[in-house]
Amino acid sequence: MNIFGYYDKFNTKSNTITIAKYGSAGFIGFQTKEFWANDVVYLIEPKEFIDNRYLYHLLLNNQNTINSFVLDAIPSHLPIDKLKQLPLTITSLNNQQKISNQLDIFNDLVNNVDDCIPLLNTLTIKQYTYYRNYLFKLLENK
Repeated sequence: MNIFGYYDKFNTKSNTITIAKYGSAGFIGFQTKEFWANDVVYLIEPKEFIDNRYLYHLLLNNQNTINSFVLDAIPSHLPIDKLKQLPLTITSLNNQQKISNQLDIFNDLVNNVDDCIPLLNTLTIKQYTYYRNYLFKLLENK
């Protein structure tokens, strides 16, 4: 027996951007694993001149605008024609990759704070040691 909601088959490749059509309409996701997509999400497949991660971050940057397109019905619904009207700023592929790489680093830091705590602790100890030594040297030189 499988866990409810999990299915071992897939119809969509990994690293796909999804946007919810209904319910939590407008929610933007990035699926890192192969998955079974149903009719409640839009699958966003960028053109060859658009970096997938750049597009994901660009869509997140436009989350409020996308949310404003959602029709308040039962259930709430995001019309595709509104989504297609979303103006997007596309820069060179090289710049897209630089931007998305940097945003991915920030995203990892924010979402993996437990991994950062030991590093932050080490850096804080080094900073404390530096300033402690510096301040006592100042006193010695008086």
